[in-house]
Amino acid sequence: MIKTIKQIEDDVDLRARIIASINNAFADEKNISPRYSRPDEKYEELFAPKRAGASNRLKEERKEDKAKYEKAVSDAEKAIYGKQSVINTEIRDLPIILCLFRENSITIPKKTKDWIISSLYSVEFDEARHNWSFRYNGNLDPAFRGFWGQLDIALHRKHGGIQLKGVPDSK
Repeated sequence: MIKTIKQIEDDVDLRARIIASINNAFADEKNISPRYSRPDEKYEELFAPKRAGASNRLKEERKEDKAKYEKAVSDAEKAIYGKQSVINTEIRDLPIILCLFRENSITIPKKTKDWIISSLYSVEFDEARHNWSFRYNGNLDPAFRGFWGQLDIALHRKHGGIQLKGVPDSK
């Protein structure tokens, strides 16, 4: 039997109406909205506790990760303020020195960020020369010393409240 387009459209419309009426009858029986139906109670009994447990574990892991990050940044800041050496270890897949720049709102260009990630090993205060020295692979990024000076000043202001001569206060 060959059907015309009109007959096919009527069949599709009829099927859609049948499905809609079945859904409405089911929704009336369960007393829920057909469009936004919730899972039945058995499903909730079985799976809701597992979801809540996973959510709590994830929250705890995030808190622990945040605490580790804040402690690492704080320890590095105190070490720099105390003129101690800092090894450029990674925390949250970023070098700690880069995290220090971020936490102290010092914007550095991408090229310098890439150099910090790929080349910088540690920073140390040289007592004999009274300045910072850097251990790195390859060539020193020429802009890094200037940004390091900004970080050093920011950390002195943050931890010591020292106003350095010739440096305007950023507040």
